[in-house]
Amino acid sequence: MDYEKIYRPILDKVFHGITTGFDWEQDNEGLTGIIETANSSPDVNEALHNIGYAITDLSGDGVPELALGVIADEFENVGSMVFAVFTCADGQPKQCLEGWYRSRYEWMGGGRFFYSGSSGAAYSLYGDCSLSEDGTELVWNDFYFSTVTDMDSYEIGYFHNCTGVFEGDGSVEVEEDAFWAGWDALNEEVQALPMTPFADYKDLASSPSAPVRALWESELPGGHADYTSVVSNSSEYAVRLAFVAEETVTDVQFLALQMQDIDASGRPVFSVETLYTQPELTPELPLVAELTFPGDLPAYGICYTDPAGTIRFFALSQSGFDGSLELIEY
Repeated sequence: MDYEKIYRPILDKVFHGITTGFDWEQDNEGLTGIIETANSSPDVNEALHNIGYAITDLSGDGVPELALGVIADEFENVGSMVFAVFTCADGQPKQCLEGWYRSRYEWMGGGRFFYSGSSGAAYSLYGDCSLSEDGTELVWNDFYFSTVTDMDSYEIGYFHNCTGVFEGDGSVEVEEDAFWAGWDALNEEVQALPMTPFADYKDLASSPSAPVRALWESELPGGHADYTSVVSNSSEYAVRLAFVAEETVTDVQFLALQMQDIDASGRPVFSVETLYTQPELTPELPLVAELTFPGDLPAYGICYTDPAGTIRFFALSQSGFDGSLELIEY
């Protein structure tokens, strides 16, 4: 099973959220900590290097999970703080963990996480939890919390249970020293999880296996003095770019796009208008388009039939990271 393909919609959403901004009209469930980290980064480049992912078997059931977290060491590309974990259930991503800075999970190995949270000086929470055998949910081994037990004297009590529920039934009081000793013991078990920074995900999200790529006209390789062209917008803000084929593709359509909706996986749904067609696009003759970028959402795209006979549809976008052109496949 191609687990990277299964998790690709989530990875694409995070990558494009970091580079162009997270769309609050989309379903961003499970990504609170990632959005928090991205928004607190001073620039896109730092966020791309600080936020990472790992596709690895965390639960030990043979099915790789997708973990999203913070890279603490850029040179080793490792980090312990994990803000989201998804597993594969019935061929679809299923979220089993979500955290953020004040309610976070850190990797301890063996499917275990050190949880720590706080909602004020008197309210501290921490615990030891594990992914279930099938990786679909969290199982609490130990959970500790502190809370105010007497509002008049503002006395604080310290408690333990194995349910993960704050002030839940079955909680027993523990001594303050034992409470903080347990915190220190679990914190010492935290270990680094190797991750891939989203700075290295750019080429994956841009469909590198596609036979057509988009370049600025000035970036056209030598030997392309000849080309076909289409003008979509000739205003003073228009720019010129080229669609270059590595292999001959057929039934080429240059498209105008307008977003109409968001599907269940958070992907845009476009209405499409065909602006220009040609029977084929060859490596020898690029297609140059003159157009404007009216905003952050894709306004243009290209559709063609690849050499394998598959109809491919791509939206044209500009990277918020380095200004390069991207063809995002839908």
